[in-house]
Amino acid sequence: MAEHNPVFDQLVRAPDDMGGFIAYGLYKQAKREWLISHKAREGRAPTLTELRSFSRQWTPTTLKAFRDNADSALFSYAQSVVQDETPFIQRDALVQGRPLWKDVLIGVVAPCPIR
Repeated sequence: MAEHNPVFDQLVRAPDDMGGFIAYGLYKQAKREWLISHKAREGRAPTLTELRSFSRQWTPTTLKAFRDNADSALFSYAQSVVQDETPFIQRDALVQGRPLWKDVLIGVVAPCPIR
């Protein structure tokens, strides 16, 4: 039976944790780079002991860096989507909503609640 690598469980907190899944992808990218580098350097695939050593090198700080990078990438993506969609959202609001002057008028003439 294959040994369980705990990195996934340390990065992915819930089934819908997109940041965790991206962080795990960043970890897998680092692992792939290490495997390629090891094979080029040693002329062979790593042994099971070397693979275990690789998996154990990840400290909470390095795993947090993967998580931070993933969260930053998600935030940047969300910002770009909002920026790209803003003109369409504004257009739809103007076409489908009531004119702004009506909202201003309602705000001006609406009675203030007395407390």
